[in-house]
Amino acid sequence: MNYFGGYGIYNEPHALRMFNLTGKYTNQAIHQLAQLMPDGVKGKSFLLRGTVPLEHRYVGNAKIFEELEKKKLLTNYNANYPFKNVTDSFYQQTVGRNPVDRMQLIDINTWLNGDLLLNADRTTMAHSLELRTPFLDKEVFNIAKEIPAHLRLAHGTTKYILRKP
Repeated sequence: MNYFGGYGIYNEPHALRMFNLTGKYTNQAIHQLAQLMPDGVKGKSFLLRGTVPLEHRYVGNAKIFEELEKKKLLTNYNANYPFKNVTDSFYQQTVGRNPVDRMQLIDINTWLNGDLLLNADRTTMAHSLELRTPFLDKEVFNIAKEIPAHLRLAHGTTKYILRKP
């Protein structure tokens, strides 16, 4: 995970950009029609994701279980604390910014420290290896976070700025 756009999911805003042009009410109608489609119909997921605001469709690893699943699994389930509560403050900090920036902020604050770094640390320690994460160096990170999204993801390529000759 880095600020260079290394995951395919960061291409999603570009793929769904047409829904930004259709308007709120048209998107609501498309969403309702898509919900009527049988599961497994090609394009249903695309229509559903495209007609839902980023803040509701992208929560990174903050969401593992649906609310109904959590209710079944947890003895102390709290309906007043849905998964979206984890990401709301990060989205509020980035109103008006590029969707890719917003998605990466979610991942940096939920997935990176709560999963990726932890697993990397445990795995390397189990094999007596020392792991260095050069892209997490403060200076590299501060420069990388200023790179515009169109240089992180371009021509269908992730990490475009790093791959460019």
